[in-house]
Parts: sequence; structure tokens; C-alpha cells
Amino acid sequence: MSGVRLLMDGAAGLLRLLGVRVIVHGREWLAGGDPVVVAANHVSYVDFAAIQAARPVERPPLWFLARWDLLPPAVGAPVMRRFGLVPVDERRRPGRSLPEALARLADGHAVAVHPEGRVRPGPEPARGRSGAVRLAAAAGVPLIPCSVWGTQRLLTRGRRAPDLRGGVDVHVRLGPPVDVSGPVASATRTLMARIGALTHATLLATHRPPADGSPTTTGEWHVAA
Repeated sequence: MSGVRLLMDGAAGLLRLLGVRVIVHGREWLAGGDPVVVAANHVSYVDFAAIQAARPVERPPLWFLARWDLLPPAVGAPVMRRFGLVPVDERRRPGRSLPEALARLADGHAVAVHPEGRVRPGPEPARGRSGAVRLAAAAGVPLIPCSVWGTQRLLTRGRRAPDLRGGVDVHVRLGPPVDVSGPVASATRTLMARIGALTHATLLATHRPPADGSPTTTGEWHVAA
């Protein structure tokens, strides 16, 4: 088994062992084996595992763009590549990852990107960076918007330790491709709006805020149970 499949399938399997149920909406947008760019919000450090679990069985593991400048020096870019990660050096030259990601797409792989660049646990996506749009346009492949919701209950920014109690539902919702033929800035805004709409569709389907708008015992009403 390759390092890529070992890590990605192992991460998805760990969610199952922890009692996490990954519920997928719109899996048909990843059907087949053609290369695509998947652009997702980033509410947790384990979003990648949920997205991997959402892919159809016939599709090989996705490659993920991931920052390596935040990792210990011993974890270099070559090690990351062995496990299906395209290294991004955001502090110095973030654009250098684009040719490598293009090469993965040219080899027939799917590549996943978090346009926000870092973990933000709320339901509203932040302003997105243009890399996902530029990557899809340069490769001539579909750009699939994706929303992940529920993983923030496991491990997210500001949480000191992972919540491993299980019983968490994680929703991965995919939508039709975003048109990348126009201006990059406009397409990026459309992409982030679509990701936000997918998240709100999940919220409307799974949560109801208290009538008075007050927090619940698990935090604000939008926190997935």
C-alpha cells in the first residue's frame, strides 16, 4: 500500500473507529476518476480525513495542499509528498506549490485546497485566496466547492485537546463546479459564496436555533452536535 493511501485511508478509518459518522451530500460530483480541484472550508485540523471519507470508492485518495512551514524541521517536503500532501511554504513562497499541484492533476489525481489558508471554526468562510481558481483554470479541470461541518467538534483552533468521545456527525456537502473562465477575483468570490451556501444548507437541515437566539449547552446553536 502506498504512503498516500495508507495515510488518507487510515485517517478516514480512524474517524470510524472514534464513532464519527461522515454523511455525504452530493458525492456524485466526485464520481469517476477524472482530475478535479476540490475547494473546501477549513473548520478543523481533521477536515482532510472527512473529505477523504466522502470520495467514491472508485476514486483514489485526493492530494491535499498543506503548509509545511508550520511543521517541525524533521518533517520535510519529501516526507509530506510520500503521504499525499503538496507542500506549501506560505511564509516565503506560497506560489511554488502551483506547478506541483498541476503535475498531480496532469497525472490524473484530484487535488484538494482550503482557500481560506488556515483553520476558522465558524460557519461563515473567510475571504478566500485565488489559488484554487487559478489551479483549476490552468489545468482545465472542474472546480468543486465543498463544505465540511462537524469536524470542529473533534479538533479545531482554540481547542487544547481533541474530543474523542465519538458520536459526532460530520457532514460533507459538495456542489456543482464553479465557472473559472472569467476573472479570477470574481470566480474566487463566487467559490467562497458557494462554500458558505453549502454550509448553511447543512445547518438548515440539521440544526434549529433556540427561539430566543440564546446559546445552547453545547455552545452556540451552529456548533454541530
